[in-house]
Amino acid sequence: MNREFYVVGLWALLLGGLGISSGDFFRNEGLRARIAWTMARDGLTVVPRLDGEWLASKPPLAYWLVALPARCFGDLPLALARWPSVAAFVFMTVGLAVVVSRLHGHAAGLIAGLFFPMAVGWLQQVPAAELDMLLAGWVFASWAALAIALNYEDQNKPDRSWPWWVVAGLMAGAGFWTKWTAPLFLHMAIVAMAIWHARVMWLFQRGHLLCMAAEVALGALWLTASTREAGLNALLEGVVVREALPHLSPWHHLGGWKWGDWLTFPMQAVGMGLPVVLGLVFAFRRDLRDAIFTSFLAKVLLAGAVASLVAWTLVPGHRPRHTVPSVIGLSMVGAWLIALAMIQLPKRLWLIVAVVLCSCWLLVLVGFNWTRDLAAQAASAPANVANRIVQRIGSDTTVGVVGLRDDGLLLQLERRGVEIQRHRNGGGAVDWWLLTHLEEDLARIGLKVAGDWTDQQGNSIVLIRIP
Repeated sequence: MNREFYVVGLWALLLGGLGISSGDFFRNEGLRARIAWTMARDGLTVVPRLDGEWLASKPPLAYWLVALPARCFGDLPLALARWPSVAAFVFMTVGLAVVVSRLHGHAAGLIAGLFFPMAVGWLQQVPAAELDMLLAGWVFASWAALAIALNYEDQNKPDRSWPWWVVAGLMAGAGFWTKWTAPLFLHMAIVAMAIWHARVMWLFQRGHLLCMAAEVALGALWLTASTREAGLNALLEGVVVREALPHLSPWHHLGGWKWGDWLTFPMQAVGMGLPVVLGLVFAFRRDLRDAIFTSFLAKVLLAGAVASLVAWTLVPGHRPRHTVPSVIGLSMVGAWLIALAMIQLPKRLWLIVAVVLCSCWLLVLVGFNWTRDLAAQAASAPANVANRIVQRIGSDTTVGVVGLRDDGLLLQLERRGVEIQRHRNGGGAVDWWLLTHLEEDLARIGLKVAGDWTDQQGNSIVLIRIP
């Protein structure tokens, strides 16, 4: 491997790993990490569990990747919860650099690999104890395999293309075990490429059918194992009622269609890719456009990104993070075009530009992580609230929880040896209770209020001791 790849790999690892232990389990990170911690303590399950309930709304692969090392270490710190996002980020960055290097030279590969990580969206997503960047890694792998398959199809070499179709399906199937939407991104790219090349028959040829068969096989494997473990009713409740219908059906989503989102959502998604996504403006130069589109991977990245972004725009309840793979595709094409433009400059000049921009981005990242650390010092940060609660109740005790949904706080309590029991109606044989402000009236009937704090969402937390 050339030294440029080592530089790109170390650069991606530096950017991804710099803040891997900064901050706290903020927002949705607490939920994901707590589910993984439950698996680490109680054993791996095909259907995730939390507070004694099946959570079939998400597959288990990302949780397994965190739970297995946490089970070995006996703890789940931030770095362990966030490592899959960093690994996926490094894989995609190096993968892009390798492809661009082979097509356009080592200098172009180096520039593309250095510039792709420069996107504001990655500040929140890498590192993070979330599913989206890991999903993007699987989608990128499926798109890369699809590009190789379509290249052979274009050369009328079906005997060489079908294995890569299968690989694409397997990668999307593995992504399905991370998050349900992985096959959507792959098939949006396939349909878009068939239209782009006026080769609709690609959709009905052996390769595509084998691709779908691989996806169905992995999906059926999860469905069979999950049904045997949790039962069909729990599976339908989690996958269909809680996940699919609220996100895909405007009649089941709380807010329904909001027509203004059809304009603002693509802008928000593309904004995640700034500033590197601005490299797409170089597509207006015909020489650069012709150079990049000699590669089927560049076509698949762009077609898949645009088609899937349109699909997510049309469904209700979307969030920019739902379309991270689309932003990945656009950012990769932007970095690719920037690389082709910069290698036309004198070598000393583009080296100076690259060093200056990388230094500036490193300062941005340091500043962002500094704000994370400041937030972790706030009184409402999960670790700080957990420390104050443990000082009151001790570590080897059981706490009943009613109404409180700050999973970051509950995870920090569990890491300190506190057993959490979720109670819906306030019943149960426990001495301490964590309640929200809605249950403060319980203090008026003689229960002692031992503490009153605020969680990271700004909700009141009340600690009550039963006499």
